[in-house]
Amino acid sequence: MNPNFDLAKAEQVMRATHAEVRNLRQRMGLSQAELAELMGVTEYTVWRWEHGGNRASGRKDEGKNRIGLPETKLLRKIYEERVGVSRKHGAA
Repeated sequence: MNPNFDLAKAEQVMRATHAEVRNLRQRMGLSQAELAELMGVTEYTVWRWEHGGNRASGRKDEGKNRIGLPETKLLRKIYEERVGVSRKHGAA
């Protein structure tokens, strides 16, 4: 194993940004409510994913600019199934 490999950093990069969540949802032609139903979350949760959640603290935290890894994987799987395009082949 590479001693310089940082699993936490790799997982951070793999997580979807707020802009990606919105972009994928819009490319699938889904409303926030429809995506929420597919993912088993509330519409408000999708809204928070797209808008960065609570930024009242004013702190810059890269982790807060991305959704969780499990949610990212599910979102991308739904996208690939609905659109029929893999990220490996140039999708967002």
